Amino acid sequence: VGSTDSTNFTVLVSINDSTFKTVSNGGRVQNINAFDVNFYSDSGYTSLLNWETESYDPVNGIGAFWVNIPTVSHTTDTLFYMKFGDSFITTFQGGSIGSAWASDYKGVWHYPNGATLSTADSTINANSGIGSTVSAGTGIIGGGVVLTNPSSVKIPSSANYDSTTGSWSLWIKTSQSISSGTAKLIMARSNSTSRSGISLSIYNVGITGHFVAQVYNATVNVYSNTGTEGPQIND
Repeated sequence: VGSTDSTNFTVLVSINDSTFKTVSNGGRVQNINAFDVNFYSDSGYTSLLNWETESYDPVNGIGAFWVNIPTVSHTTDTLFYMKFGDSFITTFQGGSIGSAWASDYKGVWHYPNGATLSTADSTINANSGIGSTVSAGTGIIGGGVVLTNPSSVKIPSSANYDSTTGSWSLWIKTSQSISSGTAKLIMARSNSTSRSGISLSIYNVGITGHFVAQVYNATVNVYSNTGTEGPQIND
């Protein structure tokens, strides 16, 4: 947060509790899609926030919700409130598609629920991925995508990704062995005809794996943090 308030800050609300099951499963949630699980900025439950329901398991009482907080104070605790159990709420109340994510987010891909794979983009840009030889799997938060060799999720080209500054964030786990001196590509943003762009890989330097970030300008590698400079991976 630093020395100023943060605006349009999206926070994860992750719940695993027996009361969060649906009523038919012994809990208190009324709707099988968790439509009655609502988030508010006030304790009187009158001002709805915007949020995205990434996943909800009505049998086990597990849910993942991304809630947009308009302002997060840098000096005091910022409170928001959740309410559920109203049987009269039968439609989603968390705002329009993409409203949980500020315009700075050019793409968000959850691969939710672990059972049915979705490569949908959660932002207003709706730039969904195209999966090739991929399947749904369990993730740390909700679901994930299982990638084998060869397989990929390709994100279509978009002017939203043309900025010269930005950041990528992702969670990965590998169970594959990586031969010494070789790398496994995790992510790439590139122009296939000129090889310009960025890539992120796991690189085996002979002892343990390290992340490798590379930036290419045409065919020239203009930046690379390889070898022991990259953060170590302990699986």
